[in-house]
Amino acid sequence: MTKFTRIPGRVITTAELATVGGWQGLPFYTQMSIAGLLVYAALFEGLGVLIWSLGEPFLVIFASILVVPTLVAVVLDRRYGKWAVLGAGIWATASMLVHSYNIVSALSHVDSFFDFGIALPITLSIIVAAVAGYVAFGQHRKGNARVTASKNESTALTLVVVVTVALMSVSGVMHLTGRESASAADMAGATLVSMKNAEFEPVNMQVASGDARLVVKNGDLGVHTFTIDELEVDVTVLGGSEKLVTLPSSAKGTYE
Repeated sequence: MTKFTRIPGRVITTAELATVGGWQGLPFYTQMSIAGLLVYAALFEGLGVLIWSLGEPFLVIFASILVVPTLVAVVLDRRYGKWAVLGAGIWATASMLVHSYNIVSALSHVDSFFDFGIALPITLSIIVAAVAGYVAFGQHRKGNARVTASKNESTALTLVVVVTVALMSVSGVMHLTGRESASAADMAGATLVSMKNAEFEPVNMQVASGDARLVVKNGDLGVHTFTIDELEVDVTVLGGSEKLVTLPSSAKGTYE
């Protein structure tokens, strides 16, 4: 069995890579590509299972559709080197594009932990996987793959982790302190509108002419909005919160 000692900053040739076994024998950027994909898969599938446990199975199905090929990319990345890491980088980029709309929306709600606080590490893990895959491919082609991180790379990774955890913590605190509940005075004479599993209940409602009052309750974990474009109503409600919405006087009619 060949013994292998890791030397910080040392460049290892492609020929030498073939003689080294285990995780330590992988180039640093290949390790980062695999780690990014695994973190992404674990977080996204975990989020899907969580939402499923609350009564909405769609996300866990969608997550599994993306997680399975992600794990396949990890296996190929681990076993086959140059072209596999390029494929992993391309897959991570494609995953980012698939999630792009939801990522932008989630990251805009720092005060919602189940939007910002979960989307942030998922996003960063995909970015790490993509960038690391492309860098690993380039180093493989040049034959100068390094088995360990440089001091600057280690510092940068540590900083990313610390800042990510700090921002997630801030998001969690903002979510807890920002939750609202309707008072008894708000509830009196108001129509209750529930948002659960991304659906409204009731689907149809009738209100008297004049200033109608609604109490909108978000029963999901993430942010929802109650919007009536024609009445210029657009209210954001945090997960687990209630908010009083007063509809402006309007002409008799049907509004979506």
